[in-house]
Amino acid sequence: MKLDREYLPISMRSKYPDEYQRTHRKAQYVDPSDIDKMKLPKKLEIKDEPSEQILITTQPEFQVIETTEELQEKTIRIREGETGFSYKSLFGPYMRGASKIDLADPYIRLEFQIRNLLAFIGIIDTVEGPVALHLITGAEDEYQKRINGQKFDEIAASVQDHGITFTYEFSDTIHRRGIELDNGWRIIIDRGLDIFQKPDSKYELSELDQTKRKCRETEIVFMKQSQE
Repeated sequence: MKLDREYLPISMRSKYPDEYQRTHRKAQYVDPSDIDKMKLPKKLEIKDEPSEQILITTQPEFQVIETTEELQEKTIRIREGETGFSYKSLFGPYMRGASKIDLADPYIRLEFQIRNLLAFIGIIDTVEGPVALHLITGAEDEYQKRINGQKFDEIAASVQDHGITFTYEFSDTIHRRGIELDNGWRIIIDRGLDIFQKPDSKYELSELDQTKRKCRETEIVFMKQSQE
């Protein structure tokens, strides 16, 4: 059979790849003995990330320095019924550092007045050493001297273990009221320790916290003792 020349097969070369050539790479066959001669892609070098550095620092040491306000001579006037005062807030700063305290109050006689005395003893600072407290007070008669003397003896025995030596004496002529300390201060109290009103009940919170107690009108003078 003779083909028409119009349909004779022909071969054509093109510099542009056809669809098959674009999607398929030509296989490359290599002799295994020449494997070392092949140009393989370089191995990807992975650099280690820099290790996290943990910085350990020591906290600075802070030294707590206690500062005390310089005490000044002054006068405090308390109004009738005023609250917010206590033996500790009034007298405590001026009693600090004293090793000998003389308390003069002619009216440490009744039970609530003796409790006031015990509350006053409770604010004495014995951090720097033992403290000697001497009380000068009065009594209505010999019977009261004997009864209160027994109570004072009990107080002396109980505070001895706390570094406080308590002594007392009765005077029939005492009128002054105040506190003298061997740290250079003198406190004049026109009502003595009896600066609080009598509570309405024994079960009030003011019995535990003096700042809640109503005060009686009084004047307290803080003055430096003259150096002789």
